[in-house]
Amino acid sequence: MQCRTRSARFSSHTPPRSPFNSETNPAHRIRVGALRGIVAAFTSGVLLLSAACSTSATTVPTPTPPPVGSYHSGNAAFDEIINNAPVAPPELVAAYPWAAAVRATGALRVGGLTYSPLFWEPGATTGTFTGFDAGLALLLSRYLLGDAAIEVVPVTPTTAESMLRAGSVDTVIAQYTITSASLEQVMFSGPYYLSGSAVLVGSDTPQSAQYPTPVAVVAGSIPATQLPETTTALPLPAHAQCVSALLGGNAAGYLTDESLAIATWAANPTLKIASRIDSPADAYGIALPRNSDVKTLIDHWLADLIADGTWAKLWQVTIGQAGGEAPTPPTLNSAGNLR
Repeated sequence: MQCRTRSARFSSHTPPRSPFNSETNPAHRIRVGALRGIVAAFTSGVLLLSAACSTSATTVPTPTPPPVGSYHSGNAAFDEIINNAPVAPPELVAAYPWAAAVRATGALRVGGLTYSPLFWEPGATTGTFTGFDAGLALLLSRYLLGDAAIEVVPVTPTTAESMLRAGSVDTVIAQYTITSASLEQVMFSGPYYLSGSAVLVGSDTPQSAQYPTPVAVVAGSIPATQLPETTTALPLPAHAQCVSALLGGNAAGYLTDESLAIATWAANPTLKIASRIDSPADAYGIALPRNSDVKTLIDHWLADLIADGTWAKLWQVTIGQAGGEAPTPPTLNSAGNLR
């Protein structure tokens, strides 16, 4: 509605006295007073109408947030992230046959792991999971379904691709590394995480000591080539000897693959991760059927999780529990998985 107001024109010229001047004619004074009342009422109405139009033109309705979810793993911080995550509009889900099929079944069938420290762990509530990968699976199911609901099917590196091709699972989120060989079999969204190397230290080591010396390394390993020149390396034959050297005080740190560092931390509460090295790294991706139409949708969903801080929050309550600074999220389609 267009709102218009009319303004009166005023002149500085003083008109001559009229025989009908209210000062000399009492009856006319009454008529003039009534006329002035009408004018005042009209002006007041115009101002109110103008204000109403101005308000209606500038007020933007506040979008209704999605309902809080019902997922309860027993980990309050984790559950809060899942239950307050975004939900896709129904029409967006309907535009992708893969997503519409997931919505029709009422649960996202995820190829996952029965146990992987900080990535897939059983929740305190029976039948639930926590962890970074589990969290992504739950967030994706909430996005597609309106509330978190997953059916976890255990997979291994040798069965993941065949199960996707057979339609036994909708997706695989299981620390699945994007490689040229795997790209021949499945499609990947992401990468959602880069698992490089990590430095394990004693839990009482100051956080500033990223490379305490000497640092144990497995002789001939990639991490053994990543130490700064200012740090003394202690090459040892195998992982077990490196852990023993760290726990026994013969090494101040142990640089190894991040996934192995996390598993070692989970088994030894007196240790923590002091720092991480992202390159070279394994790029973990969300695996989808090769003929799927939904990669673009999931890429956009991942980008939104990174942009709104959900990715960082999820990392903090899962992988971040082992220590160290939060890494920079990976760039989507940076692992050769654009197609």
